[in-house]
Amino acid sequence: MMRSKKGQFIKTRFDRFCIDCDKPLSGYKSTRCKSCASKCKNHYTPRHNKPHTDATRVKISLSKGGTGIKKPKRERGWKYKQWRDKVFRRDKWTCLGCGQTGGQLEAHHLKGWTEYPELRFKVSNGQTLCIDCHKKTNNYKNYEKKFYGNQFKTGCK
Repeated sequence: MMRSKKGQFIKTRFDRFCIDCDKPLSGYKSTRCKSCASKCKNHYTPRHNKPHTDATRVKISLSKGGTGIKKPKRERGWKYKQWRDKVFRRDKWTCLGCGQTGGQLEAHHLKGWTEYPELRFKVSNGQTLCIDCHKKTNNYKNYEKKFYGNQFKTGCK
């Protein structure tokens, strides 16, 4: 850099140089010339949109308070759909909580999906509920809620 007569720095066109090959740079923000930047572009590119390795997934799970063990996907195939349809037919598409007929109904497992795998597809373990009544159950979507203790209170409000 050059100084003016008053002692202030004057920016010249080539006051910076490439950190790899010492060629003069014309831009103020760059640290490498175009040829050096294109050579090492792939080296410095972060991993965008690439899948995590299994070891990284375990680390992420542990850092968020998880167990680090991959859970199996739910078996929501044709067997689950059959069970759900049988529960709806048995209850005549009527919510057992508030008596709503039709609309958005859900099949609720009385005994949990994960705790009792042998009862997953037993019709006697299911009941038809509307969305509002289903949210009031104590094991809605595996969340422990203590709205009404261990019993389901009828009627949604």
